[in-house]
Amino acid sequence: SLVEKDGYGTGSFMKAIIPVAGSGSRLHPITANTPKAMIPVAGKPVIEYILDRVLELGISEVILVISPSGGAIKKFVEKNYDFKTHYILQPEPLGIGHAIHQCRFLLENEPITIILGDVIYLSDFSFQMFTSAKYSILFFSKIEMTNKPVSGTLYNFDLFEDVNNNYTFDSQDYPSEVQVDTLDINDIHAPNSMAIGVNLSTINSINIFSEFQIWRDKATNINYSSIFKEQVASKSHAGFGIVRFGNQIAREWQDRITFRSGIYKDSYDLYEDSFSGMKFSGKRIIENGLSFGFGFKFAGTGNQIDFSFRNGNRFIDKNNKENFKEFNVGISIGDVWFLRRRTKQ
Repeated sequence: SLVEKDGYGTGSFMKAIIPVAGSGSRLHPITANTPKAMIPVAGKPVIEYILDRVLELGISEVILVISPSGGAIKKFVEKNYDFKTHYILQPEPLGIGHAIHQCRFLLENEPITIILGDVIYLSDFSFQMFTSAKYSILFFSKIEMTNKPVSGTLYNFDLFEDVNNNYTFDSQDYPSEVQVDTLDINDIHAPNSMAIGVNLSTINSINIFSEFQIWRDKATNINYSSIFKEQVASKSHAGFGIVRFGNQIAREWQDRITFRSGIYKDSYDLYEDSFSGMKFSGKRIIENGLSFGFGFKFAGTGNQIDFSFRNGNRFIDKNNKENFKEFNVGISIGDVWFLRRRTKQ
């Protein structure tokens, strides 16, 4: 998406940096004598998938960051591709940031794209509809389907005293024998969903987005007994929001704060069991809400704290309505070693 025609020109004038110097230690012994980028996947090495994608993007100049043992990568690229290719040696595995820094002498004040050398992108449902020097528009979507519905066995025990406190019946409990009824419960949970959305991103880190999602539980629950007569088996969600991302390298702390706000509407359909399976009960829960919040990320450690507030109402009909208010505080730990270092100090 970065190489479509925009204010900078076309993809043929853009350079791609591909770090492929990783040792692949987590893939040993497969990578003992083979670079990670040369591992075959479905009959093709990983690097071939990546370079084929680079060709599709219209990029004609590639910078490969290789390790001292990356000769096989160089040989493969020179044999199969006509890119204008530069090879940068990363003597030690010092991370992606160091690998990109090694390429600085080949770069000018120009747009570049960075493609990780161990990630295969076969397809996705997102694409950039429009891009320019000031803003870009991204369309995204997602489809999730259940391959095999959840099933199991329901055990119904007579009353007994759990003498050994193991939360289940065994021969040490009293009485030593009890009646157990078993019931096979089939197809009790089979969620499927589809989501689409669009995002407008500006150069000042402001994102305006809209999204719509449909969720449906395709389970029949024919043999499943529950104390509830009805259950949520279908949901739709529509939302609109604005996010202003903080600049993590800004000097002033207030410039590193992320702000977000949005409105949404959720609709829940209640289904009930019948002789022919699950059917719509005629009842629908509607929820409307407004939310806003802000978060701050500590650049040195990657730890983050977030505050959010949500206000709205939900109802089935005019006689069954409730208002709600929620305030949440969240903490994300990006570097647990930071806490240990502080303890040692």
